[in-house]
Amino acid sequence: MKKELMIVLLIGIFIGIGLVSAANSCDLKAQIVNQDPYPAVPGDYVKVVFQLEGINNPQCGNVKFELNQDYPFSLNAGEQNPIFINSGSYILDYQNYATIPYKIRVDDRALDGDNLISAYISNGVGDVKLYQAFNLSVKDTKADFELGVSDYSYASKKLSLSILNTGKNDAEAFAIEIPAQDGVEVIGSNRVVIGTVASTQEEIASFEINISKSQNIKVNILYNDKNNVRRSLEKTFYFDSGLFKGTIPTSGGWSLMNTFISLVAILVIVFFAYRYWKRRNAKRSLRR
Repeated sequence: MKKELMIVLLIGIFIGIGLVSAANSCDLKAQIVNQDPYPAVPGDYVKVVFQLEGINNPQCGNVKFELNQDYPFSLNAGEQNPIFINSGSYILDYQNYATIPYKIRVDDRALDGDNLISAYISNGVGDVKLYQAFNLSVKDTKADFELGVSDYSYASKKLSLSILNTGKNDAEAFAIEIPAQDGVEVIGSNRVVIGTVASTQEEIASFEINISKSQNIKVNILYNDKNNVRRSLEKTFYFDSGLFKGTIPTSGGWSLMNTFISLVAILVIVFFAYRYWKRRNAKRSLRR
């Protein structure tokens, strides 16, 4: 009886050692292998690929990778999180790791520099939970703009639009266009290409345009940021027709003035012609 008890005890010890050994032999570690764009831009999304190493060991069981939504990073509703991976399934591919992609939203108030994001990694043996932190690089590469009417003439229908880059980054391949909208008729091209608009620099874009009233006018701005990403913005500016009343052609007034001048000219011509005719007749009478 004692011998049988010793055998059972030894078996239990060996099983316990085996379980502990299995748990300890599961060595999981994650790292970021790709970030697009690099650096991430506040207010945009960044695609991040994590590489989870040690997943080829079947002793790890069903592994859970859960990304924490640490400020300034968050996930959209419906984004898969956590992600479960059945360990040992990568042996056939001769890989010791699994790749885990995430599409992460960056808060628009995120500060430039390295920002921490973390994850919990759990294996299926004793629910061992590992905490890891990673750095995601963030930098604001965008520009922003203020628009205003510099000048407008109702006679020539020429609009001069001032564009001020209020951001801290230059804008490359800058273009601005006026889309179709009520109360606005663009004559000719609705698009002006400027090129580079440096930070704090002001440029003028000129359009030939017929504006019927005071109103907000929409424009589309396109430019390349510091990461050479093509960006588009919709902006509005206010057109106050009262500021440019002096450029409205007063066709009736001009017609009356022309008539008056023509009448005076005719009267002057008639007057001198009459004097000339009268003097000539007077000279003829004297000769007779």
